[in-house]
This record gives sequence, C-alpha cells and structure tokens, in this order.
Amino acid sequence: MSDMTEGSQPIDFERLRKQVGSRVIYKSVKCKLVEVLEDDATVVLEACHQFSELQSGRAGDSMRHVPKIITIPIYIGSARRLNPAFIDLGLEL
Repeated sequence: MSDMTEGSQPIDFERLRKQVGSRVIYKSVKCKLVEVLEDDATVVLEACHQFSELQSGRAGDSMRHVPKIITIPIYIGSARRLNPAFIDLGLEL
C-alpha cells in the first residue's frame, strides 16, 4: 500500500516492511531496521553495538543492558516531505 498526500512523496510501506532486518547507518552508528510503523509513518532502528542504560527488574535492581532504540519519522512538516534522516538510511522506497 502506498501513502500519498498532496505535496508528499509516495512510500510503499509493504516494501519497507520487507526490509526489516536490514542493516543501515544512522549518524555513523550501525543499526538494524526492526519495525515500520505505518500509522505513525516512522521506522524503528536498533543500534547494533550500543546499549542504553541498564534495564531494571521488578524490584528496581539493574538486570541487563538493552539495545538502544532509535525512531525516525519518515516525513517532516505538515506538507509531509520526506525526512532527510530517513532518506540517508538508503532504504528502498
């Protein structure tokens, strides 16, 4: 399915979904595309070798490191122009 509004560029979300698992570079960080959120017009990346702070367990104890998650909007502005940060990922549109 393609998303098209006046002044925007078409995005084939099905094609994007088929690229889940692909490796991309975002701001010099190696990442993996983990999800495409069509309702929010956003892609979700997981940094391959960077971890966020420790995740707490139920009792509040630090349990484990979790991968850093990055969300990138596909569009910017009310005209829904393609976000340059999204374009720079090099995914097939």
